[in-house]
Amino acid sequence: MTRPSADKDKLEGFGIPVDPDLDTFILNIEKYCACSWEVRFHVASVRHFTGSNLFQFERVFRFERMDEVGAFFSALGGRVQAAATKFGPSDMSPEALAKAMRFCRYDYGFLVDYYDPGRWGGIPEGDAGEPSTLHVYGDPAAWRDGRLIFPRTPRNLLHFMSKRPLVERGLV
Repeated sequence: MTRPSADKDKLEGFGIPVDPDLDTFILNIEKYCACSWEVRFHVASVRHFTGSNLFQFERVFRFERMDEVGAFFSALGGRVQAAATKFGPSDMSPEALAKAMRFCRYDYGFLVDYYDPGRWGGIPEGDAGEPSTLHVYGDPAAWRDGRLIFPRTPRNLLHFMSKRPLVERGLV
C-alpha cells in the first residue's frame, strides 16, 4: 500500500492503515482491493487466471508446497520472486481466518480435487453478497451465449461424462 499506485485518499477515507498487520488486511480486504490494483491482482480468483478448467495445465501447485514453484521455474530457466515474509493460518485471529476462508470459498470449491475441504472444516458458507475472490474481477463461470458455464475439474468432468456418454445408447 506504500506504492504510488495505491489510492492514498481512499485509504484515508476508509480509515485503514497504509501498512496493516495481517488481521487488519484480511478483515478489510475489500477496502484494500478498492485502493490498489496490485492487491486486486494478488487476491483475485484463481479462475480469473486459469479459466474455468485446469485440463490444459501440466501441474497444479498446492499452496503449502509453494517452495516447489521456485524449483520448477528454476529448472525451466526462469526466476520466481518469493515473498520476504510468510504467513499461515496460525498467524491469524479466528475472525480473520474465518473471513479469509469465506473470501476464498469459491476457489476452494473449484480446487476441490487438490484440497481436502474436511481438513479446513469444509468449504465455508457465505452470503452471495459477501466479498469473495470472484468479486475482484468477476466470475468467469457466468452466463455466456444464453447458458451458464461451470468450472471443470477432473472430478466434475468425470461426473459429467458419466451422465452423458460419448456414444448415444441404442444408436450403435
